[in-house]
Amino acid sequence: MQNNNYKTEYKDYSGHFAIMISTDRQILDVHSLTHERMKSYAKLYKELHIIVFAKQSLKTESEISISLGDNSQKLKIYSTQSKSRFFYILDAYRIGKKLVNSLYESGSSLIAVDDDKGEKNKTGNNQTLPVLITCQDPFETGIVGLLLEAYIRKNNRRHGADNVNEQKKNLAISLKPELLLQLHTDVFSPYFAKHSFLNKVRVVIAKFTIPKADVVRVVSKKIADSLVLSGLLNKGVKGDKNLASELAVKKVILKPITVDVDYIKNALPAFNLEDKHPELRPLGGGNTNSGLIEDTKSKIVLMISRLEPEKNIEMAIRTFKCAVDESQKNHKDNLFLIIIGDGSLRKKLEKLAIDLDISNRVIFTGWVKDQLTLVSYLKGSTILLVTSWYEGYGMVFKEAEAACLKIVSTDVGIAREIGANIVSHNEEDICKGIVEGVGGI
Repeated sequence: MQNNNYKTEYKDYSGHFAIMISTDRQILDVHSLTHERMKSYAKLYKELHIIVFAKQSLKTESEISISLGDNSQKLKIYSTQSKSRFFYILDAYRIGKKLVNSLYESGSSLIAVDDDKGEKNKTGNNQTLPVLITCQDPFETGIVGLLLEAYIRKNNRRHGADNVNEQKKNLAISLKPELLLQLHTDVFSPYFAKHSFLNKVRVVIAKFTIPKADVVRVVSKKIADSLVLSGLLNKGVKGDKNLASELAVKKVILKPITVDVDYIKNALPAFNLEDKHPELRPLGGGNTNSGLIEDTKSKIVLMISRLEPEKNIEMAIRTFKCAVDESQKNHKDNLFLIIIGDGSLRKKLEKLAIDLDISNRVIFTGWVKDQLTLVSYLKGSTILLVTSWYEGYGMVFKEAEAACLKIVSTDVGIAREIGANIVSHNEEDICKGIVEGVGGI
């Protein structure tokens, strides 16, 4: 599996009518960077229609039409405005069906023109319009995509040229659906299913949706290899295992998340961390009664993460306590932990630091929104620590690499590809990784 050559770019979808199913509510915020990014994506298709899972309580507009300055390209965004998350799938499917029905009614105007022949794409009396259904994941949005694909295939027969009257025969079209699933998380990690009951259900859903996909985009080679090895992409293929594996590889697109590494490499820190956080100065410095050796250089362990259970921050803090104890055994007191991020576990983790008597050396900053500030933390730290149970990609790995920061990580995302010091999911191994990472204690 290590030698698989995956495609790294999508094919040309400029002639496709695209329907995207997403859970990212930032798309609905016209002032967000995510919303702006969708405008760029729209230029890749004939039209792009995005259906976003969202509750009524968000009070978003039900439909947003975007002008791209080109009459031949359109972008529309739809909120499901669901009463609860349990209605996301049904509401998204309802919107998707309306879009599909509108194509049968007026899709002839969207029929792609063959660049080579200058002729319309026809099959018998029918004109064919390619439709891309792209889903953010193989879970809930994947179900919507699968339902829409099935709806199209069923209605192609009903709307075919043989089933319409003579007057409309020349306008009859068929839709050619293509299902593209995005896989951003490591659903094949044993820790993914253990994380929650919902994740257990999602694993089952993924095993149902992935085999039916025409294309699966993954963000790391680790996930790509696991996907091919799972056999989900070559179900029903009998005979030569190597041939089956080759067919599976052809369905995979390995396209990592884009990170502006050049900016990180070239940017100068906006501040010194010890000036911004005076508490980072060595705690035993100059105090001869403390029994600690003065060290003018702080050693800073950096974490950048959502504070959620799958990120395993609790183990990181407990492990950091172990590393602090090791440093004090060697009469040093210059080790600190900075955690950039926020989430549902923040108060619990802050209390844990207090209970472990290390709150004076653990700093919670919340999210850092300014890129230069983030660069300052990256370039001012000693090592990056990642203790997640699972990751799909891990953008922070690329950011740390660009900042020339040592990385200590569990075997998740692209950690191994990036050359991180890989540690196991246990406190002893992670503590050893920290100690080695900061250059010994």
